[in-house]
Amino acid sequence: MGMDGIAIVLRIEETFGINITNEEAAELTTPRKLTDFVMTQVEKTDQTICLSQQTFHRLRRAFTEQLCLPRSAFRPSARLEEFFPLQHRRRDWQAIESNIALASWPALLPPKWVRSAIHGITVIGILSGFLLFLLFLGIVDPLWKRIALALFTLLAVPYFAIKVAEAMTYLAHPLRCEFPVITVADLVRYLVAMNPSAFRPGDGWTRERVAAAIRRILIEEAGVEEFNEDDDFVRDLGID
Repeated sequence: MGMDGIAIVLRIEETFGINITNEEAAELTTPRKLTDFVMTQVEKTDQTICLSQQTFHRLRRAFTEQLCLPRSAFRPSARLEEFFPLQHRRRDWQAIESNIALASWPALLPPKWVRSAIHGITVIGILSGFLLFLLFLGIVDPLWKRIALALFTLLAVPYFAIKVAEAMTYLAHPLRCEFPVITVADLVRYLVAMNPSAFRPGDGWTRERVAAAIRRILIEEAGVEEFNEDDDFVRDLGID
């Protein structure tokens, strides 16, 4: 089992308070099998509730209270920018975050041109370092100075570009005004995936809640976001 697989197993054990042997882990080859296994190990509840629906109602209450919206305006298909005028977007978005009080809340992003500039500086810095490396490797004598200067350039120029990009990211914080999710439905999906324990329907676990918690763990530990329950961890998701 690779490092990603070990990290996921440890998170699963910690989240659900269970133990998974190496033999059991070897048989859990898909998210569905993992979810089914966890359901055999935890205290279950017969209470059924849709986490997405619960999250939607919680969001609607926060939006209507904080923004004085009519309930009918808060629809799954509604775009978030409809509720947040640009002038007060950061203030109102933070107010909603405080109202709903969840551990994971999507942060606003800098404008696209800022993100493109930061990405461009990083790429140009890396390419410049590589090109200068090739240049100095061929024109400086003696050989040891040539190699030393080339290696220094290869490391220093990209490092400087990355630090400049980090500084720009920090300085761009006041410019954050773009939503990382587009619609109310997108926001609901994000919150369910990242905060499943916040929507616990009483004592015990439902299968939906277990599946949501496992999805969050896979996203955080392995960086995979698009997958279904029958994808193979190794073959389809690259998790060993």
